[in-house]
Amino acid sequence: SSGVETKRRPVYSFQPMASVATTLEEALEMREPSPGGMEVCGSVLARSGVDPWDVVDIFEKLREWLRRDLPIAQKMLADARLQVRIVEALRQHSRNLEVARLGAGVVAGCCQRNDHNTDIMLHAGVVQVLLELMDRHHEDTAAQDNACVALWRLAACRGPGAETIVVRGGL
Repeated sequence: SSGVETKRRPVYSFQPMASVATTLEEALEMREPSPGGMEVCGSVLARSGVDPWDVVDIFEKLREWLRRDLPIAQKMLADARLQVRIVEALRQHSRNLEVARLGAGVVAGCCQRNDHNTDIMLHAGVVQVLLELMDRHHEDTAAQDNACVALWRLAACRGPGAETIVVRGGL
């Protein structure tokens, strides 16, 4: 204890294999992002007729994982190929205000300094989905703020994000 503070490196850990999620409830209980948790969330989002409140729970968990450990969560999300499923779930259920708020936040987190996720989401039509969400929930400041951040991050990445936003009438 020399009185000199040292900078500690962050420790990145994965869930042990024993805690692999097999149900949505187990995935939602996981503190750290895990490949198994991402797979379960993706399989639920891919179901036809998925309950919008399950989508809310999944989006809330994805936002938590993206805030907790952005690079690892982004990679696991990409490995599980969730980008298109997220856009489709947002397209299908954006009439639900909580889906709209949280989904726009998930898009923002997925695309933060990540060209790969941005490209896939752009090709899936995320800009149009976000603009429609903003029109539908024009009086809700949380939905507007989250969608604006998502659009800003889409525009900030390399690729056609900014042009797509302009072409779709986002300015």
